[in-house]
Amino acid sequence: MKKLTIILLVLLALDIAFAGYFWYLKLNNVGVGLVPAQERGQPQGLPLQITLPESKPITMMFVGDIMLSRGVGKKMQKENNYNWPFLKIADYLKQADLLFGNLEGPISDQGQDTGKKYSFRAVPQAIEGLNYAGFDVLSIANNHIFDWGQEAKADTILRLKQNNILPAGFDEKPILEIENTKIGFSAFTWPLPEKIELPEADIKIVSMHLGEEYQKKSNSEQQNFARAAIDAGADLVIGHHPHVTQEIEYYQGKYIFYSLGNFIFDQQFNQEVKSGWLVKAIIKNQKIVSTETIKTSISSQYQVELNKEKQIKIDLAKQKLSLYENNNLIKSFVISSGALETPTPQGNFNISEKKKLIWSEEYQQYLPYALRFYNSYLIHEVPYDKNNIRDGLDQLGQPASHGCVRLNINDAEEVYDWAEIGTEVFVYN
Repeated sequence: MKKLTIILLVLLALDIAFAGYFWYLKLNNVGVGLVPAQERGQPQGLPLQITLPESKPITMMFVGDIMLSRGVGKKMQKENNYNWPFLKIADYLKQADLLFGNLEGPISDQGQDTGKKYSFRAVPQAIEGLNYAGFDVLSIANNHIFDWGQEAKADTILRLKQNNILPAGFDEKPILEIENTKIGFSAFTWPLPEKIELPEADIKIVSMHLGEEYQKKSNSEQQNFARAAIDAGADLVIGHHPHVTQEIEYYQGKYIFYSLGNFIFDQQFNQEVKSGWLVKAIIKNQKIVSTETIKTSISSQYQVELNKEKQIKIDLAKQKLSLYENNNLIKSFVISSGALETPTPQGNFNISEKKKLIWSEEYQQYLPYALRFYNSYLIHEVPYDKNNIRDGLDQLGQPASHGCVRLNINDAEEVYDWAEIGTEVFVYN
């Protein structure tokens, strides 16, 4: 009897302890997110479902060539301000959780000039501007890092690290951890490795310094390397070196930006070398969920800023035309672009002609609200024939035209009224 009494008292004590424990959890909101299956509309008898909080989005920004010597270096010294190149864009760049660019040449007071035709070396104070702009990682894998020899290259790596900027390239493969997401960087230039090996990370970024200068289309070497990088596990490939922007490719579900062009440089001989792209990529739950390009421009005073012009972006994959002003999205429209056998050309173009109505002798159709952007290629309203019969209204949202970009009735007039001669048209897939 005595034993039975002791057992009952122990069970009672345990019952009180468990009741007190669960009461404590309730009072302190511990276990919020643990919802019984039946309360979530699930059949009884299933295990508890755990609702985990979504991770905070991570914003990455990528820019192209950064050259801080020669004309840019002289301007910074004249102004006695090494933040000078970035004064008009730094506030925007600082919104990024991670900022990456290509450092075109060493930052050092050491080494000897190797005697190249174009030899770059920025003064050590130039790092002040990079810190001010908020750079976290810089590629040194390019054709100018050895302009002042191995000594200047080694000194550049040391100075960057001393200023909390991680170099990428050669033996440097930095990994940053943000919001429990490891982001790894690998940077390559000539000579290219036989096998691409990337560090273990949740997100793998590959930077490539390849291509032909001033060519607006990537070459086979760039394409083969970029695709091989994605096959090796890269989540995003960022290119530079041509000094102009090049096409974007969507390969195996990942983006390749073949060239972002110049970010800050002293080249001023045409608009193409004074313009570049900033790529903004968002990571959510350890995956890149979105990317977008934002146009930048370099002033005659060697300052980079966000583009303040009108721009039409045509996304062939989504069959969507979007209007941008000062890099802000104004409005988007459904389109019908060129069919597989008559594709719409891709690349950067400009509106060269505006006509409210064009007659196509070849197709015997009227093309209302026509904007010419490349040779015979137009943006226009769904066409109609001499009998006023429309052709293609039922094909909007799919590639079905002869290569032009068709818009719905009323949409075409709105785009026509908004666009100007010279407005940039960027077509990509």
